[in-house]
Amino acid sequence: MSLLQRMQACRKPSTIQLLKRLEYSNLLGLDVNLKNGRQWKDLGGENLGSLTVTYVDISLKEGTLNWEILQFKSKFPREVLLCRVGDFYEAIGIDACILVEYAGLNPFGGLRSDSIPRAGCPVVNLRQTLDDLTRNGYSVCIVEEVQGPTQARSRKSRFISGHAHPGSPYFGLAGVDHDLDFPEPMPVVGMARTCHYNKKLFW
Repeated sequence: MSLLQRMQACRKPSTIQLLKRLEYSNLLGLDVNLKNGRQWKDLGGENLGSLTVTYVDISLKEGTLNWEILQFKSKFPREVLLCRVGDFYEAIGIDACILVEYAGLNPFGGLRSDSIPRAGCPVVNLRQTLDDLTRNGYSVCIVEEVQGPTQARSRKSRFISGHAHPGSPYFGLAGVDHDLDFPEPMPVVGMARTCHYNKKLFW
């Protein structure tokens, strides 16, 4: 099934509204003429009491976050790209629509008609989001940001930390310190005939 067919197969009302804002002239599906909604973040932006607001440039100019995401997307155009931004993993454009439709996530900024589609999940919910996407046949590229202090107004460095696929969905489990629920293996029965006394062996 092609990407366009997958998009046309979406049925959730919220996803259908987001699809109207896509522009297929670039891999991300971004319409650069749309404004970007405000995103609640824990760093950067304008301080409003206990909340911090970050305004993200939606343009695809070199050096912007969206341009950086586009570079990663160009390497793996067939995968949903989740990019770490602060305490969230975010997707924009086409990938945001997929998250809303198949991972049950709400679009950032609601359904504002003047902003590009954005969706994501908290870092602690990454495993569930990957499970939902791979269960529905999607491969995912995870982009991590380098943690630690940065200079004021400087963008954090990011790198591809791994992939999750329908046939190999267990991304990032090497360092976990809790038990995991892996599917039970199928039972295997073997039978062999020996050359001595015509005995049968089972295992």
